Amino acid sequence: MNTLHVIHGYPPFYMAGSEVYTRNLCRALARESAVHVFTRVENPFAPPYSVTTSREDGVEVTRVNKPARDYTLEDKYLDARVDDVFRETVARVRPDVVHIGHLSHLSTNLPIIAKRELGLPVVHTVHDFWLHCVRGQLVRADLAPCQGPSDDACTRCLRDTLKHHASLGATATYRTHMQDVLEHIDRFLVPSRTVGDFLIQQGVDPDKVIHWPYGLDVSRIVPRVSGRLPRETVRFGFMGRVIPVKGIGLLLEAFREVRGDVTLEVWGQANGSLPWLRALSGDDPRVTFRGGYEHDDLAEVLSRFDVLVAPSLWLENSPLVIQEALAAGIPIITSDAGGMAELVDEGRHGFRVPLGDRVALRDRMQTIADEPSLLDALSPSSAPVRTIEDDAASCGRLYRSLTPKRRLPQLAHRPSPWRVTFVTNPGTCNLACAMCDTHSPHAPPRKHGLPTLSFDVIDRTVRALVRRGLREIIPSTMGEPLLYKELDKVLDLALETGVRVNLTTNGTFPVGGVERWAPALLPVVSDVKFSVNATSQAVADVVMEGLDVQRQLEDIARYIRERDAFVAGGGRRSTVTLQCTLMEATLPEMPGILRWSIDHGVDRLKAHHLWVTWPQLRGQSLRRSAVDAGRWSSMSAELEQIAEAALRERGVRVRLENLGPLPLGNPGGPAEDSVCPFLGQEAWVEADGSFQVCCCPSEKRAAFGYFGSLTESSLEALWNGEAYAAFLGSWGDHPHCVECNMRRPRQGGAR
Repeated sequence: MNTLHVIHGYPPFYMAGSEVYTRNLCRALARESAVHVFTRVENPFAPPYSVTTSREDGVEVTRVNKPARDYTLEDKYLDARVDDVFRETVARVRPDVVHIGHLSHLSTNLPIIAKRELGLPVVHTVHDFWLHCVRGQLVRADLAPCQGPSDDACTRCLRDTLKHHASLGATATYRTHMQDVLEHIDRFLVPSRTVGDFLIQQGVDPDKVIHWPYGLDVSRIVPRVSGRLPRETVRFGFMGRVIPVKGIGLLLEAFREVRGDVTLEVWGQANGSLPWLRALSGDDPRVTFRGGYEHDDLAEVLSRFDVLVAPSLWLENSPLVIQEALAAGIPIITSDAGGMAELVDEGRHGFRVPLGDRVALRDRMQTIADEPSLLDALSPSSAPVRTIEDDAASCGRLYRSLTPKRRLPQLAHRPSPWRVTFVTNPGTCNLACAMCDTHSPHAPPRKHGLPTLSFDVIDRTVRALVRRGLREIIPSTMGEPLLYKELDKVLDLALETGVRVNLTTNGTFPVGGVERWAPALLPVVSDVKFSVNATSQAVADVVMEGLDVQRQLEDIARYIRERDAFVAGGGRRSTVTLQCTLMEATLPEMPGILRWSIDHGVDRLKAHHLWVTWPQLRGQSLRRSAVDAGRWSSMSAELEQIAEAALRERGVRVRLENLGPLPLGNPGGPAEDSVCPFLGQEAWVEADGSFQVCCCPSEKRAAFGYFGSLTESSLEALWNGEAYAAFLGSWGDHPHCVECNMRRPRQGGAR
């Protein structure tokens, strides 16, 4: 069994309850199986999102550096760069199951990636209310209990910290997204029935919720043989995170009013809060702030208490400090609410006081100070405490019960597309290519012109998806994108948001030439694909009517020189691709195109077999028979030899993509065990604003059905909608998918 545990912090850098519990569980699991941890660290001296991997106590720990703070609501739950590091980690460690501990400061997309995209079962130990409450504890900024999450209540609460960055719309989007996250979790392990009941009230399937008490590492805890030690002074103690919701302020204010021979030791890292804590205590000399402690010091810390006080102001899940005190035989005073009340039996393990009631807490401590023998009547013990070994063994059984159900999805479905093609101006082009489904000389005259995509659709979509993993956009691949009147706005948007532009153009550089377009494109493009199908004018006249091929090649060469000068001046390097349509007319041209690419600094030669969009092209397909497929396969081998010779003799590398041989047995059909490289990965937006599922010709796309329009909804909502999910589940059965020439081998296929 190979497990990957995800937690927002991991010792020794973070030592709160969920982090310590995760470490102890991983250590116990590692005695029997391979265990990996994916977590974050905040190192201001290392580059953001740099990754370190170490082996600690038999556990492999991968830490992604995320020193930046959260300033907007989306910052708190989305991080596309963390998503990518997580994908890389999963690919490397190949887990059988993903066990989520906490996603704060990471990304809530991780369960969706694990479950829907990668086909892994997902288990989540629920440590607090964070998937329903950005604060995590269901308390308001004034520390008053929240009556329950809602769009309005959450927005009011968020405005206390995010001010103008919080809005009702953003809150509603956040809550909808969290519901999607919950649906991608197979089992919820809840340490308290309080949290379990809450999840069910919020709509989680009760069959997915399992009461799962925390396991405790009791190896360093020394049980007290009998009641309090014979001494006059009653020693109260607090340990854990010294933060307001833990009730430390309430405790200090209550303790200062307690009379008698009593002391209070506060164990936990106070950092810059110490002056305020001393003020709350009234500078009472009986109060000592001891600072932080290590797990190895646990027995020593507990030995200094007669009573542990855990007066949290929120519905604590199942505080480890209470269980540690029980295991040590130390009585407890805690709040009569949540998982705290579940752990402490009144009159047996200790005492419970109403949540947030300072007077009741003061009176309980005063009663003990006046009559210490009350403690001798209590019998706290380790009996209700579960060992970490039992916890780990139960986890192993749970993992094994889920993994046989694992089935890789037919297609991976990302939480949002990594690339979007916007069909900006399909009706505008300066060439008439034979294979084009819009401007081909074989196409019948259109009664009406084609629409042009509104830039507002592009702007709104890019801004919404950039935090969700959008890396690239592609302006129109139907029509010439350099003729889109608002292309400059698209380039400015890319520069502002950091999204790269992947451009496909015919290499004619209309409206200004290379001198106009190279400076505008180079700062934002990731790749420019030039449609090149010939080096001879005779073939160009057949395939790309209206093209001056010599001028085209000269302009592309000039663009490459401009690209290299831009890089030499410190600019980011983009790649240059020549894209070819494989057909009878272009077959003899391929060696010359490749040699031109080698001579002029092209990075990649990419091709695709002809879509027979018009009857006049049927004789041009190289997939129409085994003989024709064999002719192409021979050419494929020749191109490989040319590329290898260039690398060996000149050190020039041109990447060949989609130029492999065709299967002779079924040249017109898909490769065996092949998948679509686009579905679930990329999205297309038609010029009318409709969401399209792939790049096949428009009249074929229409047969797939209607998936919604960006004039009525967001692309993210349509991408995660029922219609698209249903299509992904049965995509391979559609006739157009069966005949598609874009499918790739399931394993190792280039995209």
